[in-house]
Amino acid sequence: MRRFVVAALMTVTAQAVQAADMPDLTNLPILRGAVRDGLNTSIKNWQGYYFGGQYGYSSTNFGTPGVLSALDSLAGNTSIAAVSTLSGMQFNDKTTASAWGGFAGYNAQWTDVVLGVDVNYNFAGQQVSYVVNPAFRTLVSGPSTYNTTTSGAATMKITDYGSARFRAGWAIDCFLPYATVGVALGRADMARTINVSGTVDNGGGPVPYSATGVETKPGAFLYGYSYGGGLDLAMYKGLFMRAEVEVNRFTSAWGMEATVTSARVGAGYKF
Repeated sequence: MRRFVVAALMTVTAQAVQAADMPDLTNLPILRGAVRDGLNTSIKNWQGYYFGGQYGYSSTNFGTPGVLSALDSLAGNTSIAAVSTLSGMQFNDKTTASAWGGFAGYNAQWTDVVLGVDVNYNFAGQQVSYVVNPAFRTLVSGPSTYNTTTSGAATMKITDYGSARFRAGWAIDCFLPYATVGVALGRADMARTINVSGTVDNGGGPVPYSATGVETKPGAFLYGYSYGGGLDLAMYKGLFMRAEVEVNRFTSAWGMEATVTSARVGAGYKF
């Protein structure tokens, strides 16, 4: 009887040791049907601060809805012989130029949803020119008679611009498609000139007459709004690539306005 009990105990102990050495197969997908989350890679972690550089091209559509009124006001301040109603032509309503700059921001992540703030800054060189067509006018002012031609021009060159944006994205594996909306800020070198030339007759015959008005605003600030979208692609550790399109709409300044559409690529690093 004692031998039987000892043999039974030894058998049970050997089976327990063998079972402890075997791997746990309960989490294998073959034993769990179609559910594979036990072996799937986790969603990429996009949370944290990041920064990077970017390069691309910008296409700018210019408008000059109020430039004639602004030039007419300058002409009136320049000479009493200026033409009161001017007409003109916008020489370049659309320009394309390369642009380069940088970006930085912060992401907060809730499972698949990524929300954050982002700023970017770009150097560019788009310009619009508006030239007033000459207009002839005879003006009698008291005892003097003026026969004059008025001409003028206005220019705006955008030197740099950027935006501060809210960003919303959806994490898909190593991809992060996103949309943005925010405010835009830019700088432009602006100038406008008026030339009034002709003759003036004070009773002794016509004599040459001319007057010039010039106003400049180097580094003038432009304000507006921005919207766009893009895609971030996680590469290695914190390194990621970016491709995006953004539209910046700047409000009128001196009667001129601009819409800058940018397509760019970049690379960044997330901490």
